[in-house]
Amino acid sequence: MAGASGIDPIQPPPGATIVGVASASCASTFTTIQAAIDAASPAATLYVCAGTYPESLTIDKPLTLLGAQYGVDARTRSAAPETTITGAGGIHYTAGATTGTLSGFTLSGYSGGTGEVVASNVGSGWTFTDDIIDVSNGGIYVNTDGIVNPSPSNIADNAFVQATPSWASSGDFGQAVLVWANTANNLSISNNSFTNLSGPGAGINTTGDGSCGAAPNTTDFANNLTITGNSFTDDGAPFLDPAHGAGFIEENFLALFCTTGAHISNNDVTITDSNDPNAYTPIYIGGGDWNTAVTGNVLTGNGASGASGIIFNSDFYAPGTGATISQNKISGFFYGIHVRGSAYGGGFADPTDFTISGNSVLGSLADGIRIDAGSGGTISDNTSATSATDDCYDGTTGSETAGTANIWTSNWGATSAPTGLCSRLLPTITSAKSATAITGVPFSFTVTTLGYPLPTLKKSRRLPAGLSFTDNLDGTATIAGTPSVAGTRKLALKASNSEGRAVQNFTLVVDEAPTFTSAATKTVRAGHFFTVTIKTAGYPKPSIVGSPLPSGTILTDMGNGKAKLSGAVATAGVYGITLTATNAVTSSAQNFVLTVS
Repeated sequence: MAGASGIDPIQPPPGATIVGVASASCASTFTTIQAAIDAASPAATLYVCAGTYPESLTIDKPLTLLGAQYGVDARTRSAAPETTITGAGGIHYTAGATTGTLSGFTLSGYSGGTGEVVASNVGSGWTFTDDIIDVSNGGIYVNTDGIVNPSPSNIADNAFVQATPSWASSGDFGQAVLVWANTANNLSISNNSFTNLSGPGAGINTTGDGSCGAAPNTTDFANNLTITGNSFTDDGAPFLDPAHGAGFIEENFLALFCTTGAHISNNDVTITDSNDPNAYTPIYIGGGDWNTAVTGNVLTGNGASGASGIIFNSDFYAPGTGATISQNKISGFFYGIHVRGSAYGGGFADPTDFTISGNSVLGSLADGIRIDAGSGGTISDNTSATSATDDCYDGTTGSETAGTANIWTSNWGATSAPTGLCSRLLPTITSAKSATAITGVPFSFTVTTLGYPLPTLKKSRRLPAGLSFTDNLDGTATIAGTPSVAGTRKLALKASNSEGRAVQNFTLVVDEAPTFTSAATKTVRAGHFFTVTIKTAGYPKPSIVGSPLPSGTILTDMGNGKAKLSGAVATAGVYGITLTATNAVTSSAQNFVLTVS
């Protein structure tokens, strides 16, 4: 067993059992991790010193395992001593491990077909954080054992990487987080990074138990699943499958099945390779998903010709109802948002009762918003622009908008099939009419608009020093920078398209924290009347108070950032006064010394 010498970057927590080869900062009790696990009492904490451990671990009790980088975000930490586990069998939680924590490790070397970490059908309340995980043969294979409303589970701040795409040899699809054949109740998958994953699977793949039925329940469906704040980057590197050859698809960010109340929000997916033909749909909703909310995600395709940004279908299970797809920014996919039925002959019904609203869909290689099948949908307040074919398309038939089975209102685009799904619109500016910055503090404000064609944005008057105005050419503009001069500046923001122009009177306030500009000392004669003027800078102008005041004196706030200390002190001495200046930004203090001679 080879352990690391030197100083570990994080000290073991009090009461932890130390594992590994002893060093100056890591006085270990056990030299192997498995020996420490076997000897540990349930609920114990084990700290594993930095080093490489070629072990496969079996955990049959609730334990907390901490590596040398526990508590350090795996996405951003720099080169430092790592606790690396390289066993071909990975880490396997078995009966008795009703919960567990794994934090601060690097995991690689697993050669099976499930995952580096397997916590399936044994418990809930899992915490897997701050780990670097090679998902060549699977990452985290987890569920919550069908427990109704269990303690929350958290998979966060991990970096999922892939050294070798090996689906054909291992039988695994190379998925980073796999929830399979059971529930994902009260599970949060947040703030992880997924980098260059190849294989026919997904970065995150979730399902319920078995077929998950036609109506949601507490035992077969994943309840209260949250997937938020993650980043998924695909550089388009070629994937040469050892059995099937070149051209295998790259992975989804998310494949979602059999859930109730899932929230998919504020994730960032970027395909960096221009015109990548193998990239696959980032957010794939494949059936059995009820009351799903897909909101605030940023999906950038760069011409991903084989992918939609978001696809909602009934490929594998009967579709749920109540899906909401809103406030997403999608660009550069074949279809931006795509709704259809089953493409694989499963015989499942088409989606119903869905809402698509407030999305920005730009630069689609075919259609921006496309509905091939589905009814009872509401599509409203979306901007779908610069699509190669149709900005808005609905292939259904019925008694709703333009003879379709769905309601289309207030959508902005140039081309529709049938005509009337989206239209041109005079520009309006929808963002706030004022904003406040602080000198010396980075600032950013986004100007937003409605209108089609997408409005261009300009401003009148120069911005305060340190700030700049940028038209983002997507119907928004950004005022950003670090202002250096305080004050109030009134601007006119102008949004224009071929239909007309809108003007908004905008007020930008740059506040400044208060500072004292007058001297911090004054000498006066005992028994003689004196006046001291106290001056400050700051915006808005600060108010001034002081205490304790020597007997015989008063402090008068004169407004405009000034105050007057006046009176007569009968007794000689040195008097300390704490002056405090306060405005809308903060308070600032000055230790003022009054010497009475």
